[in-house]
Amino acid sequence: MRVPSERLIHFLTDIDYDQHMAFVCVERKGGAEEVVGEARYVADPDGRNCDFGIVIADTWHKTGIAGLLMEALIDSARARGLKTMEGLVLGSNRAMLRFARALGFEVKTAPDDPTTRRIVKKL
Repeated sequence: MRVPSERLIHFLTDIDYDQHMAFVCVERKGGAEEVVGEARYVADPDGRNCDFGIVIADTWHKTGIAGLLMEALIDSARARGLKTMEGLVLGSNRAMLRFARALGFEVKTAPDDPTTRRIVKKL
């Protein structure tokens, strides 16, 4: 994707702090800032569960920021009263699956795609 759509820009930047929460990690270089990590959840309409996603810049893998972002995200979801957090991970992404297990997520094969894992954490 070269240019994000208006809809995507709105989704990524208009956080309501209730149904949609996001945390970012920023690196400051001189006078500029660059987002190097981002984790977010979006609650289901029933307000009991949420889907999450996390992205870390390649050069920032294994620095600990993923754990910090996920800890903040999980704490926020618990405080909001959500009961479970879940996401989808490619089965070939062994590092993410190890990371998810270390955070207490249960890993299952996605029912509609054997190459994808569904990770679920009770909050």
